[in-house]
Amino acid sequence: MIPAATSFNYETGTTDQETIEFQDMIFAQDKPIVENQKPEDLPLDLQVELSLKCDRMSIAYRQYLKRIGVTLGTD
Repeated sequence: MIPAATSFNYETGTTDQETIEFQDMIFAQDKPIVENQKPEDLPLDLQVELSLKCDRMSIAYRQYLKRIGVTLGTD
């Protein structure tokens, strides 16, 4: 896992070190949750699920996976 974060508020009143420590704390809280998730099979056949307008990014990603020869989205 490679943590990455971006802050656009450059006048926070905190030092760089304080910001890094805060982000490290948040990443440490998230790490066990992320590492213990079990991926479900991601069907690449878009006909097996109902898709909504908000799913466009996921649909595009699945179409890309299919184009490059991935047969199941968790491969």
